[in-house]
This record gives sequence, structure tokens and C-alpha cells, in this order.
Amino acid sequence: MPSRQVPTGRFIEPAELAAAVAYLASEEARSVTGHVLTVDGGRTAV
Repeated sequence: MPSRQVPTGRFIEPAELAAAVAYLASEEARSVTGHVLTVDGGRTAV
């Protein structure tokens, strides 16, 4: 899939996905329940 099909115009970096995982595993996310966090540069939003 070409990156032009992604609204941000680029693929996500592994560090960006890792940051999302780190957030969900952190104490700061203790109130986050039953949510799907899509980290795909907006691809599924189109």
C-alpha cells in the first residue's frame, strides 16, 4: 500500500505505536476502559 493512501502521507513509526502501548500500560490510562485505540495514521478513517 503506497503511503499516499494514508491521510497523514506517511506510515507510522514503530516508536509511535510503542508510545501508544506505553500510555495504555501506564498509570495515566487507569480510567481508560473498553476502548480501541487505532494507531494507523488515519488510514481506517477514510
